[in-house]
Amino acid sequence: MTARCVVVGVDGFTFRHIQPLLGRGLMPNMASLLRGGASARLVSSTPWQTPVGWTTYATGVNPGQHGIYGWWSPDLSSGELRPSSGATVGNARIWEILSGAGLRVGVVNVPMTYPARPLDGFLLAGLDSPFATPEVDSLFAYPRGLREELLAEGLDYRVTPDLSPAVPIAEMAARWAEVERARVGASELLYERFQPDFLQVNLFLTDYIAHRSRPAEASFETAYRTGDELIGRLRRLAGPETTFIIVSDHGSLEIDKFIMIHNVLRDCGLLHFGPWLADEHVPGILGLPASAPQVRSMVEMLRSKGVEYRESAYRDVQAEHAGANIGFSTIDWDRTKAFCTSDYGQVTVNRSRGRAAVTSADEAARVLVQVRAALLALDDGQGPLVSHIIDRDGLYWGHQAPKGPDLTPVLADHRYYFCQVYSFYRHPESRLIAPVADVVDPVATGCVGDHDPYGVLVMAGPDVPAGVRLPDASIVDLAPTILQRYGLDPLPEFDGVALLDFLGGVRPASASASPAEPADASGLAQRLRDLGYRI
Repeated sequence: MTARCVVVGVDGFTFRHIQPLLGRGLMPNMASLLRGGASARLVSSTPWQTPVGWTTYATGVNPGQHGIYGWWSPDLSSGELRPSSGATVGNARIWEILSGAGLRVGVVNVPMTYPARPLDGFLLAGLDSPFATPEVDSLFAYPRGLREELLAEGLDYRVTPDLSPAVPIAEMAARWAEVERARVGASELLYERFQPDFLQVNLFLTDYIAHRSRPAEASFETAYRTGDELIGRLRRLAGPETTFIIVSDHGSLEIDKFIMIHNVLRDCGLLHFGPWLADEHVPGILGLPASAPQVRSMVEMLRSKGVEYRESAYRDVQAEHAGANIGFSTIDWDRTKAFCTSDYGQVTVNRSRGRAAVTSADEAARVLVQVRAALLALDDGQGPLVSHIIDRDGLYWGHQAPKGPDLTPVLADHRYYFCQVYSFYRHPESRLIAPVADVVDPVATGCVGDHDPYGVLVMAGPDVPAGVRLPDASIVDLAPTILQRYGLDPLPEFDGVALLDFLGGVRPASASASPAEPADASGLAQRLRDLGYRI
C-alpha cells in the first residue's frame, strides 16, 4: 500500500507558547501527539520569515537556490520594491515531486504557491503576490474553478478573514478561527473526494495573533487552542497508519525595542534620502479608510510626475510628517552605498545605481567593514546587541545567491528587532535603539510580537519513536525526510538530509540545524500590513 502522509503547517507555532498551554491542559491534541510521537525544535531559514521559510521547506534548498529572500525584492534599476512571487521559483516543491512520481497530492494554503500549478490532485494557493485577494483569481486553485465548487458545497473558503485595524483583537481572533475551521472543512471534503497520498494544510491564525497580542491575553490562547482543535480534526482524518507531521516556518515572541537600521546606515554616511514624498508613506498620508485603488493612484502620480512633484508633495506634509521622505523610492542613489530592505537588518551594497555605486571589490569590502563595526557597536547598556555577523557566502549558495544581502547580523536577544519599515520613520526618530511604543502603535502595526528562528517539528505514525525529544532539525531537512517516507531518493540539489531518527533510524550528520551561525504591489502591501507584516 502507498505510504500516506499528512502535514499541518502552523505559521509561527513555537514550543515557547505551546508548553505553558500544555501544562494547563489546554492543548490535548498536541499533548497526545507529543506522547505518541517524536518532536524537535525546528531551525528556520535565514531570514526566518514566512515566504522564505515555507519556500525553503517545500523545495529543500536554501534561498541562494530558490531566490526568495523576503516579501519584497529591491529593483535598483527602477528604484522600486517589487513583491516576491512563488511564480519565480523554478525548484520543484515536495508535492510536485510526489505528483511526478505517480502519487496523488493535495495542498491547501501554503504561502508562495500562486499561481496554482497543475498536478495530480488539488491545490488552493496561500499568501502570495501579486494579488491582494488571490481567492477571487482564476489561477488561485487547481483544478481551475475548485473554489467555486467549494462555494457550491456551502463552504465559503477564504485565505484570510476581513481584516481591519479597527476590529478588536479578540474579535479578530474569532474571525480567524472561523476562517481556519472552514479551511479544514474544505480540506476534509477534498480529502474524501481526491483520496490523496499526500496532504498539506497550512494554518495562519497563530502568526497573525502573535504579531498583535501577548501570550497572557485571551486572543492568544484562542489562536493556539483553535490550532490544537484543528490539528485534532486533521489527525482523525489521517488515521493511525498515516505519517502525521506538524511543522512551523519559524517561532514567535514578544518584541520590546527597535534597532533603527536606516539610522545606523545614515550615521555611517552610507544611506541618504532625498527631500521627496516616498511611496511607502502614501497610505499613512491618505489615512483610513484609504482604499488600495486610492493608494495606487497616488503612487502612480508620484512616479509619473517625477522628482519635482515628489518634492512639492513632501513640503506639503513635512510639518506633520517630517519623515515622510524616508523610503526605498526616495533613496538618493548618488550618495548611497548601502541599504537595507530586510526585517532582519540584512545589508546590501549598492553596486549598480547612481554616482555612489560601488564598482570595485575593495570598495565593497571597505563599506562592509564599516557596516560591521557599526552593527557590532550597538549596545543598549547591557552589552552588545549583535552577537555576530555572517557574510553572504556563509549563508547562501546557488545561482540565486548574488541576489541575496551582503551581510546578516544575528541578534543576541530576539526581543530586539531591526526596523527597516520605511513607513515607521514618518515621525522622525533619530535614535539607533528605541522602544517599539515610542515609534508606532504596537497593536495597530502588528509589532507586539515578531519571529524568532525556532519553530516546531512533531511527527507521529508508523515507525516513528514515541514520546521522544530529538536534536534540533533544520527546515531544509523536511523535503528529503518526506521523500524518504515514500521510498524516494532526495534530489541532487537538496541542501538538507533525511531525518531518519524520526523514522526509526539514525540521522546522518548535518550542519544545517543552527540559526544563522558561522504585479500589483499596492494591494499586496495593504494585505501584508493587515496581516501584521511591516513594509
